Amino acid sequence: MYLEIWALPDQLRDSVIRNNVSSQGGGLALISLTATIVNTIIDGNTASIIGGGVFAQAGSLTCESCDIGHDIGNQSEQGGGMLLQAGQAQIHTSRIRNNTATQSGGGIDVFGTATLNLSHSLIEGNSALGGGGIQVSGDLVLSNSTLSVNSASQGGAIAFDADGTLQANHVTISDNTANFGSALFSLTVMTEIEMSNSILSGSCLYDASVMNSLGGNVESPSNSCHLGAGTNDRVNVNIFSLLLFDLADYGGPTRTHAIGRGSVARDNSVCTRGCAL
Repeated sequence: MYLEIWALPDQLRDSVIRNNVSSQGGGLALISLTATIVNTIIDGNTASIIGGGVFAQAGSLTCESCDIGHDIGNQSEQGGGMLLQAGQAQIHTSRIRNNTATQSGGGIDVFGTATLNLSHSLIEGNSALGGGGIQVSGDLVLSNSTLSVNSASQGGAIAFDADGTLQANHVTISDNTANFGSALFSLTVMTEIEMSNSILSGSCLYDASVMNSLGGNVESPSNSCHLGAGTNDRVNVNIFSLLLFDLADYGGPTRTHAIGRGSVARDNSVCTRGCAL
């Protein structure tokens, strides 16, 4: 059983969607509509094809303070936690965790022409063959978020397919694992990555031409992500200079990696996109 929704109240709030099964959208299938989900747990759902927790096709989806995965996690072939196909989605102050995809996008699969804006959120403990945390063939905008302890064969945190794009600002990527590219992975030069004020702890595998650094980034322990061109970019930083604490609750909306006193990442940010110092 699952919910395929063609019409929805203004908000789905304070709910639990658990232990449902379908071919697409194990927990929720949202078809061509505008939906807002607030303070809701989506966990333990299974889809045999796409969107273990949520499948959203076209329309506009907003998730605020959602927990997609919670204890057990959702599972599917593509998009273990969520698959977005076309349309737009906004995810804020949410946790995408413990989800599994046998193919792509353990946490989230941003598929086709879909656009996802994810902020102040945590992508944790998800797994897939490609893109343990997130698989991207659409457009992904990340801000003030953490991707940690995700795993995959390719792209432990994020993997790109076709001409996927990423804009990342104040993002921490750490403690992810993969055979190829524990942080970021792409085999196509059509990928576009724009990064600022972010921490990349791990390895990347892609052509150097796909990375556009706007500055303020820190990479440890090497420079496989091809940063260094931006103002205040710091590369080849060892773990003792990075001083990144374990994933824990430090008082924000989700768990994250705090930066220790004396870290090279402290006070290293630069202004981007017209901000004023």
